[in-house]
Amino acid sequence: MSHESLNNQPIPNGCRRLARQMEASEWRDWCMDRLSKLSLDHRHNDARALTAEHLELLEHVDACSILWMRIEPI
Repeated sequence: MSHESLNNQPIPNGCRRLARQMEASEWRDWCMDRLSKLSLDHRHNDARALTAEHLELLEHVDACSILWMRIEPI
């Protein structure tokens, strides 16, 4: 599930929290995968920067503490 699906399709209130938790977990998984690739490529400074930027998400996924925004096309 991508953020586009959350923005383009109505989600019942009861499912919204679960959908956001799943999306936040996917972001964490992407970050971890990217960190691994950067480390394998010996790009340690880039890996440290990514970790510093997303440390809270990497430590604990909490969809309730993430600011969710809907971007409407102009």
